[in-house]
Amino acid sequence: MINQDIINHSTATAKQAVLDCAAQSVELYTVSNVFDISLIDKLSLYLQQENIPWLADSPMHRQVLAWHSDTVIEELHEICCNLTDTVSTRFFDQPLNFLGIQLWRDCYPYKIKWHSDVPVINVALQVYLFSAPTDCGTSFKINNSEIAVPYQHNTGYIAVTRSQPGILHKSTTTTPPGVTRHSVYSIWSLTEKRK
Repeated sequence: MINQDIINHSTATAKQAVLDCAAQSVELYTVSNVFDISLIDKLSLYLQQENIPWLADSPMHRQVLAWHSDTVIEELHEICCNLTDTVSTRFFDQPLNFLGIQLWRDCYPYKIKWHSDVPVINVALQVYLFSAPTDCGTSFKINNSEIAVPYQHNTGYIAVTRSQPGILHKSTTTTPPGVTRHSVYSIWSLTEKRK
């Protein structure tokens, strides 16, 4: 069931996190305390269910959930959609289009090599959830230097692409045995619109 109070509280918390993000470069910002504890608690309970409609990506060892109506996943979608004006004014002088969210669950031996996001993504927000080793975060290549964003609960990064190719990034390490790496990935575009 959708809880409008959770959406409102987490929207306010997430907007403040975007406004308070720390610049690592013109393409990379770190964020903390992104979602309200009430949303995180509800998401934790949701993930304990056995009937979650995960889409398996077995070669990558990543499971993806983009939509599950009348659940906390729909609330997450609404919260991130509500960030669109804040993200647009914080990083661009023109409106962005919210394309959606994905909840990711990565298990051993998940690892992704250096890559850039697809060209239609101008802003990507990844928020790490729950516990995992700090080296299960994401590394970025900026000006021939590597910057690692550690995996810490309710923190993450905002990657901004103003020109192509976008910022190179990869998983910092392979997800170890017995570890589950949960995160919410939200994207916005200048050109693409949600279908």
